Amino acid sequence: MEDERYKLYKDYSTIYVQSNSLKKDSEDIDHVIRVHSEDGYILHSVIPRICDSETEGYILIFDSTNVD
Repeated sequence: MEDERYKLYKDYSTIYVQSNSLKKDSEDIDHVIRVHSEDGYILHSVIPRICDSETEGYILIFDSTNVD
């Protein structure tokens, strides 16, 4: 019998953080990571969204497999 607490697949949650300035971006990303970590999410990836050589924002991907 399969343990219901164990999942054979991964659940992911994505958050988009709009780019403003380097200092503000780092504060916003830090805040999102802290809030989601407190809720049991694990940071998987941070992907910058770039258009015309400018960073428009960041996509943060969290592994939410173990979150109840």
